Amino acid sequence: MRIFGETRSIREVAIYAISVALALVQLYMIRYVSFPPHVQIAIFLAFVLAITFLVKQSRFWIIDLILIGFSVVPLVYLMVNYTVIVTRPTMSNNTEVVLAIMLLIAVLEASRRCIGPTIAIISLVFLAYAFFGPYLPGLFYHRGYTPVRLASTMYITTNGIFGTPARVASTMIFTFVLFGAMLMHAGVDRFFAKLSRKVAGGLVGGPAKVAVIISALFGTVSGSSAANVVTTGQLTIPMMKKAGYEPEFAGAVEAAASTGGALMPPIMAAGAFIISELTEVPYRDVVVAGVVPALLFYLGIFVSVHFEAVKNSLGVTSIPLTEDERSGKKGLLFDFHLIIPFLILVVLILNYYPVLRAALISILALVVLSVINPACKYGLRNVFDGLAAGAKSCIGVATACACSGVIIGIIGTTGFGLKFSNFILRDGTPFSVAIFLTMVIVIILGMGLPGVAAYIVGISVAGPILTSLGVPKLSAHLFVFYFSNMAVITPPVAITAYAASGIASSDPFKTGIRACLIALPGFIVPYIFIQEPGLLLQGAFLDVLRPIMTAGIGVFALSVGVVGHFATGIRRLNRYLLVAGGLFTIAASLVTDAIGLAIIAITLLLNFRNSRKEVIAHGSDNHGENSVSSTGSRR
Repeated sequence: MRIFGETRSIREVAIYAISVALALVQLYMIRYVSFPPHVQIAIFLAFVLAITFLVKQSRFWIIDLILIGFSVVPLVYLMVNYTVIVTRPTMSNNTEVVLAIMLLIAVLEASRRCIGPTIAIISLVFLAYAFFGPYLPGLFYHRGYTPVRLASTMYITTNGIFGTPARVASTMIFTFVLFGAMLMHAGVDRFFAKLSRKVAGGLVGGPAKVAVIISALFGTVSGSSAANVVTTGQLTIPMMKKAGYEPEFAGAVEAAASTGGALMPPIMAAGAFIISELTEVPYRDVVVAGVVPALLFYLGIFVSVHFEAVKNSLGVTSIPLTEDERSGKKGLLFDFHLIIPFLILVVLILNYYPVLRAALISILALVVLSVINPACKYGLRNVFDGLAAGAKSCIGVATACACSGVIIGIIGTTGFGLKFSNFILRDGTPFSVAIFLTMVIVIILGMGLPGVAAYIVGISVAGPILTSLGVPKLSAHLFVFYFSNMAVITPPVAITAYAASGIASSDPFKTGIRACLIALPGFIVPYIFIQEPGLLLQGAFLDVLRPIMTAGIGVFALSVGVVGHFATGIRRLNRYLLVAGGLFTIAASLVTDAIGLAIIAITLLLNFRNSRKEVIAHGSDNHGENSVSSTGSRR
């Protein structure tokens, strides 16, 4: 079968057609039609699951067809009978129990195929917990749920598959993933690469700094740190290795920088929209709050790559231009039109324009600007290809959100979140201990999951704990969001670091450890803003300025201590002192800030003095050698 002049199989044509249809239907519903949330999510999931089982094939095509049936039949039944279902007083009937089981199987298998077995296994554990609660001791006891009641929760109500995660996925997340995918399809990655090369290509450690900038820009729109590594890492990791960076360090830089892309406003890999939805905080305020922590994260990475280059005497490494750039045909201005939709989006959102409408306008601007630019040769086929690429890019996060709804529904109906909160906070647990345990829980729950899905699962368990501790709502959600994303580079299940190590041909575990050390500010900054709202740009000017300055100095010290080089090599004891000084800036106290800053200042001054002595001693040695050489020549 031929489509746009290319021969494609029936399966490829079906994937393409369904993907384009999903994109068009979703955009139409978002702009013009207001269906009940249940119906809109059902339409969205019917497309998503069908695409998933066509794209992620099994060995036997008949199984894929059965699973498509398991997906579509329950969802169509729900759409057709929605009015009857929501108006009747009784629980689900036997037919709906069967349909609920069919849909549940389809959702679990789709998420397993898209993002691995972790979230499917967690969902099965919680489903088992719902059934066997009456037989469990102490903390885990609950009265139990019958299959009919559980089916009603998962299938009929909005506390299961059709809960908040799936609703946000079908609106906010889909629209912005589509926008990001269409930007990438139009070549914005090429623009990011050229822009990064212009900004940092001629600096010390230039290749690594270029990698950091590309990953930050790409990561904020891509929605997946692992996808970010696989896409940008093919270019940046070999470039860093060629410049002289060790394979483990090159892979770790790419993994850490790609992870930070999900923390970078204005899109934050679609996480900002879910945070806004769950906290009922305006999206603009979420974005503004995320700016300083994200900049601190990347400050730490930049300091690490800079002093690693200085320590290893890598100097300035020229980054080769592409053939088109050398010929002057495709310089930076060639793709400049691609950044205009991005700027339109930011301006509209910062002026409190409705978020979905701002995204739709930005998508339209992208298409129009690409079509009217004669150099792009962007036509109707490219538009449809972009729509198809965006729809396919969404299947991973969409299936993860549907699966997360299962977990959150059971946590809510069984009261597990509140029970776990009471367990952590029993007997007056100190604030610092409770916060640390919360971090550990979130990282464990997030291992093996995409950042957005990890956040949704993590906040359902950790949210009650942080609320009980009196942490402000937005700070609590950002705390969980940060550590949910840090989970992807935290061994032993550091999926993003392992993806980078595959490209770098490095040891996976060592790459994961190096990535954690490079991204150390990402593990520290949340502890600061959970106590200092000023770091989230909340409060009076001085309340904002002091934590930003002390946190910036602390992040600098942490990164220098980890690398072990400043003006010259730093002794082990002094490295520990720098790290300790950086950690002192975590506590929301003038006293601890003063102690930390004093330790950092004294240690760096001592290091600088040692470097001066080395320079003088080196100069004396050279002078002596010159004298001897001169004497010898006279002889």
